[in-house]
Amino acid sequence: MLMKHGTCVLTGGLVASGATPGKKLAAQRIAPSDVKLPDRMAGQPPQEEGPVAGVTLDVDNLAREYRQAMGWDPDSGRPDVATLDKLGLKDLVAAFG
Repeated sequence: MLMKHGTCVLTGGLVASGATPGKKLAAQRIAPSDVKLPDRMAGQPPQEEGPVAGVTLDVDNLAREYRQAMGWDPDSGRPDVATLDKLGLKDLVAAFG
């Protein structure tokens, strides 16, 4: 997400609760590897009963595959040059290329 002073450059909207224009957000520099689901949401420990009994999710692999499918770098989460170009954001290609 492109940020300028706590405001999304693309939408002009604030992106986090408590954010104010002019305030730099720590969320701007969160690496994809820093974002973790609570263990319970990933099925750890797995349910003992019900439709998802014994099911666990490989959340890290799912997230990597999602980022790759979206045209983002699987590790950094940054959009690749082809994705920026496809979205008509050629002016940003230099910043990410």
